[in-house]
Amino acid sequence: MRRRSIVATAALSFVLASAPQALAEYPNPGQHITFVVPFSAGGSNDILARAIGQKLSDDWHVPVVIDNQVGASGSLGAARVAKAAPDGTTLLILSSTYTINSAVMAKLPFDPRTSFAPVAMLGKAPMMLAASKTVPAHNAAELIALARAKPGELNYGSAGVGSVTHVVAALFLRSARIASLTCLAGT
Repeated sequence: MRRRSIVATAALSFVLASAPQALAEYPNPGQHITFVVPFSAGGSNDILARAIGQKLSDDWHVPVVIDNQVGASGSLGAARVAKAAPDGTTLLILSSTYTINSAVMAKLPFDPRTSFAPVAMLGKAPMMLAASKTVPAHNAAELIALARAKPGELNYGSAGVGSVTHVVAALFLRSARIASLTCLAGT
């Protein structure tokens, strides 16, 4: 856990230190910034938005309000920002779930291609397969064999239906030819 914290801190320091000089002055003095995080408080997007929000607040001398608007794999928060005035006072942090939503949702309350102006890529996060120490598998091959031998008896957690973790797990199950694994969505 300590190593992950050090890596996250180093990555965040790099992101904040390499912010463009164009951000040196806030274009809307006297107005606060609302930074919409379309995911739960305490998650990686929230932590990153709060760190960036603090840096923006320090540099621009304006309050930055973090607004967690959860639901629909980030689409509810994104819809709120899509309806906001395009004056630079409302920001949105997105994850790769954003690119999945248009493929898995019949209709979005915004146009994912035209409703937003990209500002910066803030980071990348690897995906990892892990199992409890109580699972009698020590590598991916043993986990696949166990799942095939016990269809429907194993489960996995994801951030919710249509999330990146859900889609990656579905692709893993398909490529490993595992017939059944229960998804504990939202865990």
